Amino acid sequence: MKDIKGLLIYGSAAGVVILLLATLGRSDAISGGTKLSLALLLVVVLPIVLSVVIAKKERQETPEE
Repeated sequence: MKDIKGLLIYGSAAGVVILLLATLGRSDAISGGTKLSLALLLVVVLPIVLSVVIAKKERQETPEE
């Protein structure tokens, strides 16, 4: 159940990011450089940071032998 909950949270967050980037891509409210920076942060940096945080959390939860 924990895995399904994590999958739903991760999937919905990815969907929100995709919608945000698609909306900003069509908008002329911000510059192209800002769009590129935001896309790199959301697509590259954020998943790496989240995976490190999750790995540290799981390592703390598992008992060492």
